Amino acid sequence: RLVDLADRVGRRARIVPAPPGVLHLKTACALLDEKTVIATPALAAAGGFTGFEVVETPEGEEKAANLIRVNDRVLIGADYPRTADLLARRGYDLKLLDVKEIRKIDAGLSCMSLRWRAGWRLGNEGWTPGQGEHPSFPPMRKAWGGGPPEGWWRGN
Repeated sequence: RLVDLADRVGRRARIVPAPPGVLHLKTACALLDEKTVIATPALAAAGGFTGFEVVETPEGEEKAANLIRVNDRVLIGADYPRTADLLARRGYDLKLLDVKEIRKIDAGLSCMSLRWRAGWRLGNEGWTPGQGEHPSFPPMRKAWGGGPPEGWWRGN
């Protein structure tokens, strides 16, 4: 269904099966910039990143792939020094964060984050645009036939 919706708004999507041991894609990869992905060796070998440069996490630091980029800064767990060094040598602006507590529940930075674009706010009526619309909203409105379904932002 998601692939069909993406197609209706002029976007491409495809199904990428996660290899054994990978809970979901966000636990094993992240977008570093518009052309580069960091991924665990197992996920990189699965071949789902055609058209991207893939940076593989060092052995033993696979959980470092669960990082997030905010604007031009990459947030990464401080417990992954080899991955941090690898990314720093590639010129990424890093912010090392203590992730010991969230690791206790088998989570990572992407699991514990909400991201949105400036100009949007979440109120009682869901996400609403401030100054200008979120770039994805006009194609989403078109796919939904005028507007999002009632309660879409609450997961209903």
